[in-house]
Amino acid sequence: MAGRSHNEYLLRPTAAGLYCEKGGFYIDPVAPVAKAIITHAHGDHATRGHASYISSRSGAALVKHRVGAHAKITSWEYGEVHRMNDVFVSLHPAGHILGSAQVRIEWRSTRGTEVWVVTGDYRREPDPTCEPFEVIHCDTLITEATFARPQFVWPTTQSQLDRLEQWWQGNQQRGFASFLYVYALGKAQRILSALNPDCGPIFAPKVVREISQIYRDAGVALPFERDPFVEMTPELWSRALIVLPPSSKRPLMIPTAGSSATAFASGWMLDPEEQQRRQVDAGFVISDHPDHLEILRTVEETCARRVFATHGETGWLCETLNSRGIEAHDLDSLRVARGARPGESWWLPVNDRPQES
Repeated sequence: MAGRSHNEYLLRPTAAGLYCEKGGFYIDPVAPVAKAIITHAHGDHATRGHASYISSRSGAALVKHRVGAHAKITSWEYGEVHRMNDVFVSLHPAGHILGSAQVRIEWRSTRGTEVWVVTGDYRREPDPTCEPFEVIHCDTLITEATFARPQFVWPTTQSQLDRLEQWWQGNQQRGFASFLYVYALGKAQRILSALNPDCGPIFAPKVVREISQIYRDAGVALPFERDPFVEMTPELWSRALIVLPPSSKRPLMIPTAGSSATAFASGWMLDPEEQQRRQVDAGFVISDHPDHLEILRTVEETCARRVFATHGETGWLCETLNSRGIEAHDLDSLRVARGARPGESWWLPVNDRPQES
């Protein structure tokens, strides 16, 4: 953000998170604030303790599930424009999970109209479990950069789903249960929606089943998962697909013992070393984030003249965009000084960080 006073920007990083002073709100704040716009319900974006929340209509139930039933949540339809103090704000589909949203902020001043867009996490490939990504023209784009490096180019999701079903069927022929590790919110439902339930019984712990039911309540067609604690039998074990969050420990979860095979579904599985690190038998490259080419395409299609990159390979993305004549800044290379109050932003380069005690 060099070359311009941070007070001139519609959004700036603060101790609590990304702040819009002209609108009086934060986007995905990490510390309690009065008004939080939440892009989606993943735990690193939707946190507890805010006085009020704003989310998309289709994402509100997931946000409530994440932050607590007593949270004050206002939900907006996609494309609905709301005036918040001096700016106009709307939410637009991000394609990441059910209800995921980009935040569009428009400020009309005597110098003209300025539009900023925060993508949150997003995905460009169509997915039947969530609303498709919408390209929004803007002056400034804040984009995630999780998989921005050129080695990350996704195979088609269908090719990976075909491999997954073949792996499951191969395990059945050996009498092995199939343990598939996936993120409980979004990834699990994306995969479940595409699996053929006739292939065998599907099991999942409560954390996955509760989220899947929220998806069903929103009209997303998903096969019903069984409770592995209650319904597992030796006969079902040899044919079962058991969907688990990555943090789950199989021996502690399911009383029925037997042979099994393990797999992990993630964009990180494109790296062979990651499969070894996860200590799984198979890896499926299925991501809820844009790959290298999709990030570059998104920047181009939004026509943004300025880009801020966050979450991931920010330095590489900024270097690439600057080499192409697009002004780009690494949002993650700036930090808020210790002791700043929620609305204050004292930016320092990363290499000037004090040693942690």
